Amino acid sequence: NRAYKFIFAHFAATIRHEDIARGVGMSLSAFCHYFKRVTGRTLTDFINDIRIGHATKLLIETDNHVSEIAYQIGFESLSHFNNRFRKLTGVCPKEYRRQHQAA
Repeated sequence: NRAYKFIFAHFAATIRHEDIARGVGMSLSAFCHYFKRVTGRTLTDFINDIRIGHATKLLIETDNHVSEIAYQIGFESLSHFNNRFRKLTGVCPKEYRRQHQAA
């Protein structure tokens, strides 16, 4: 629970896996193995999924440019954001916005 709370509170910032592991009193390796076993996802995938979930909300509720949203939610690369977004949603961010604003 402490790890989840930390991730949800800081997802838009640079999150060092070491900081999360230290916060729950585990080594980085032990925490990453534990997290994957419990959630079925890597820590990096989980953090990125949280970020993309927030991006979908921002794409619908704001007129911010896709690049602004990508950096606002913690991605350091627009291309990485676009690739991750498409992998999770099946469409690029602009298409996602267009589909959901028309609805």
